[in-house]
Amino acid sequence: ETPSLGVIKVDEVNNRNFIFTKEEKTFIPMGANFAWFATTLGTHDYYNWFKRLEAENANFARIWLSNWSFSIHKFSYTNFDSRQNILARLDYLMNFAAEFDVYIMLTLINHGQFSFSTNPEWAENPYNINNGGMLEYPVQFFYNKEAKAHYKNELMYIISRYGYSENIFAWELFNEVDWIDGYSSAVVTSWHKEMSEFIKANDPYLHMVSTSYKYTFGTPAFDLSSLDFANFHSYAYNDVLFYQKLVGEMTNLFNKYQKPVFFGEIGIDWQSGSGTYSADYSGITIHQAMWGGMMSSAGSANHWWWDSWIEKSNLWYRMKGASTYATYIDVANKDYSPLASTSGMTVVGEDIKVMGYLLEDRIYGYIYNELWNYWNREPDTVNNVSVTIPFADGEYQLLIFNTTTGEVVSETTITITNNEFVINNLSIQTDYAFIVR
Repeated sequence: ETPSLGVIKVDEVNNRNFIFTKEEKTFIPMGANFAWFATTLGTHDYYNWFKRLEAENANFARIWLSNWSFSIHKFSYTNFDSRQNILARLDYLMNFAAEFDVYIMLTLINHGQFSFSTNPEWAENPYNINNGGMLEYPVQFFYNKEAKAHYKNELMYIISRYGYSENIFAWELFNEVDWIDGYSSAVVTSWHKEMSEFIKANDPYLHMVSTSYKYTFGTPAFDLSSLDFANFHSYAYNDVLFYQKLVGEMTNLFNKYQKPVFFGEIGIDWQSGSGTYSADYSGITIHQAMWGGMMSSAGSANHWWWDSWIEKSNLWYRMKGASTYATYIDVANKDYSPLASTSGMTVVGEDIKVMGYLLEDRIYGYIYNELWNYWNREPDTVNNVSVTIPFADGEYQLLIFNTTTGEVVSETTITITNNEFVINNLSIQTDYAFIVR
């Protein structure tokens, strides 16, 4: 457990990254979804998972308050007594998060609770009029005054019980809210404005607030100033060039919203961990989601199937390279240019691309073969690769990293002249990471 760094907020200088409030140190969320416990160990699953995250230098987990795990209002929206045993488990989870330096995006409602058709749980929902509630239809939750008042009461309870924790990365109001029955963008956006402003007014620690939608088209809710960042979900990363799609989507979405963006969920198979394993048994897309997310957005693109793919196939090691590199990144209160769109940069090498961060006095760089993917695990090596990046003259350290382990494999002093950093004579089959500082 590290000393207090303060809660996490948006870095208001670059509006791309996150920063600790006390230390003014960059925070890059690196991890995956761990939405609910998966074995008879119950909450102790989180002890094991968070311990593994720490071992890989990862630091982020997305947790659902779902009816089969940590939901507070499963049986009643007025009395949470029957859920105190469940909340005790969540208390333990928060303690484990503090012990292993894991930061939690706490997803407060999952879509199925308000759906007849998609992962349907509406029939059991206490807000349903058939169960003694006041709502005939799920969408009424978003505009019925009584329902909103009861839900604000629950928000107060959650803030009162867990707001103390600096390991709360953010309150996520909803998971894939556009799956709810009768979805209306205007009604749901208005609800998000009201609830996010309510949290801001009542959370004395000022944790961030966000929400999630099922696609990457974006939504008017992300224009709200009371939603601090935009996080997206996509399972359309099968049979595509992973990095090409990721960099393109993250660039477009940042340009649209001008606030931090990242993938709360990403994947190549929405149906199962076994299906994901059969396509990507070696976890290449975990490696790519970690590196690609970190180098083109505010944090890792976070895979699902933590229990039936990552844990079952022991693919934790795929997180280590990028998560270790992330500990070197310091862009706190600094503006920078994304390398992927830096003017004046030249890259020589077929299908070779670059992403990362260009600052006045340092470069965080990642060079990759765009053809490398889970269905092309060993692409042809591209020889004689060179990259030229506009950069101030002077003497610098050049660090080269092993992209799988995160180890620094080379550290040299270089002198830059002609206002450009040049790295050349590279042979790249998959990827290559460096820092100039």
